[in-house]
Amino acid sequence: MKISALTTCVGPKYAEMLCNSLPVWSDTCDEVLVVTDYETTFTKNCDLGNVFTISTDLFTAHGASFNKGAALSHGFAQIKDPEWILNFDADILPPADWRKIAEPHLSVGKLHGCSHRYREDGTQIPDADYPNIWGFFHLWHVDDPHSWRRPVYTVDCGHAGNYDHTFMMQWPPEDRVDLWPELKVIHQGEPRQQWFGNDAKNEKKMVNLFTLGLHEAWLTKAGHVKVPDPVFRLNLDAKNVTLDDARRHLTNFTDPDPFKYRLEIK
Repeated sequence: MKISALTTCVGPKYAEMLCNSLPVWSDTCDEVLVVTDYETTFTKNCDLGNVFTISTDLFTAHGASFNKGAALSHGFAQIKDPEWILNFDADILPPADWRKIAEPHLSVGKLHGCSHRYREDGTQIPDADYPNIWGFFHLWHVDDPHSWRRPVYTVDCGHAGNYDHTFMMQWPPEDRVDLWPELKVIHQGEPRQQWFGNDAKNEKKMVNLFTLGLHEAWLTKAGHVKVPDPVFRLNLDAKNVTLDDARRHLTNFTDPDPFKYRLEIK
């Protein structure tokens, strides 16, 4: 099985964290794609042969502060012959044997993740319980009908939140697999920071989100931005589409420009 790992990383703080974890991701994934901006530099572990960096200005396109969904969709579109996709956060440090732990639980048609993570001192971070499995670790197969959308992630959220909740909700609770507590990942630094990237108003905007409540922010699409209408849109009924047809449509609608097309097969 082939696992293509995908993450975003912007700024020296997160570059340092990602560099700490890259040897593990490189050793346990077939390839690692890092989507970054044009200013971020990586000072160590940059010579790992299966780690590739993609630079883009999509993070702040169309008035966004940090459009993580658009950047991830941009990176996903450049994976050649994708099979299993792992989306992880740049500040997550996995155990060296995470793949050995996860593989026996993997099944096409399921979203695999973790409901909880830990601080560097070993204390558990108070994340919401299962059936929530959060975007700091999402593992899924491209033949899974739940994932049959292009762009693969929502691209109208102007901050780093919401996109992962929207993605998770494409799978009903019975189709989510919680790898925790067998799989325990470490979060470097304090969680839920810099969702608005380098925006000078990041702290104020973060306070506003937490005051509203993260679930309410997702429901009301707080912080979303207006993006261009797609040049072509197609909706199909999954019941009337063969796997080969779905693969063909998904390939045709997968583009590095995450705002170009809209495809939904459900």
